[in-house]
Amino acid sequence: MALGFFRKKKKPFGKLDEELEDLEKSFESPKKEFKLRETEPVVHEFGEFKTRFGEEERMSAPTIAEHPLREAPLRVEEPSMISKDLEIISSKLDAIKAQIESINQRLANLERIAAAEQSTEKRW
Repeated sequence: MALGFFRKKKKPFGKLDEELEDLEKSFESPKKEFKLRETEPVVHEFGEFKTRFGEEERMSAPTIAEHPLREAPLRVEEPSMISKDLEIISSKLDAIKAQIESINQRLANLERIAAAEQSTEKRW
């Protein structure tokens, strides 16, 4: 007995669907959560601050690695990447257009058949 209905269905556009999913993931921005730690300093006047454990230190400018609000540099896409993305979108739109035209042809055939049946019923 064959159990073919448990097989994974193929994606209609194959590799194009995977590339579109990758493109969608690249536009999603990662969410960052910042939490207050126990050793987070309390800032006072004139650049001096005390840690929560009572140690006094002099405030200095944070380095790039220490900066809490530092974001990853924006990725600039090359023109070839953009043109490739446009080709993918264009091919998917062409496939959708072809499917819509096919549906329109089927609908026209059904309407023609229905009109022919109605005309034969009126004769009787």
